[in-house]
Amino acid sequence: MEKIEVDKIERNKAIPIISIYFLGHKLEHSDSPVIKINRHYIDAATGEEIKEKEDLIESLTHDSVIVQIPYLKDKRRNDLEKLLSIFDQDAAIQKSHFLDIEESNYPKKYREVIRRLQMAIAEPQVITSMEIEDELLEELAAQVRAIENQNKEIKLKKKEIKEQVKIIKENKKTIEEKEKTIEEKEKTIEDLLKELASLKNKNK
Repeated sequence: MEKIEVDKIERNKAIPIISIYFLGHKLEHSDSPVIKINRHYIDAATGEEIKEKEDLIESLTHDSVIVQIPYLKDKRRNDLEKLLSIFDQDAAIQKSHFLDIEESNYPKKYREVIRRLQMAIAEPQVITSMEIEDELLEELAAQVRAIENQNKEIKLKKKEIKEQVKIIKENKKTIEEKEKTIEEKEKTIEDLLKELASLKNKNK
């Protein structure tokens, strides 16, 4: 909130919120390291843009910035991209939370920001929070791996069951064919016995 004076009366004015999203992956259609998403007021009936800003609307809706961290490494075209390059994970020390940052590589006007970040990560409370976060992430990763292993086992068991069912069906078919062969042989024997009986009767 900030104080403003309206008709000599001091009132609170909401400060607009800007959402900043840091992506560790790349978007599908853009390789821009920093993407600004600005709001526009549009008359729904005419499609015309309304130029004047409204405090209420500014308080309710937000501009956004998308930062694609993977692209910061190759593109440092202005001071902002140079500053944001501190989030380049290639600068991480042994893949930890800490970055190897050389202040002289960044615009002078942003060095105070870098110092503040370095001071923040040196705070014991921040370090503890990061360690707790690592433990939680590791636990979640272990649960995901366990679920993946269970899914693999289930798939293997399903495959084994399908193969067993296939073998059972093949065995059943083989048994049916053998039974059919036996029935045909029994019928042939019966026919032969009938013929022999008929010949004996004729010879009497």
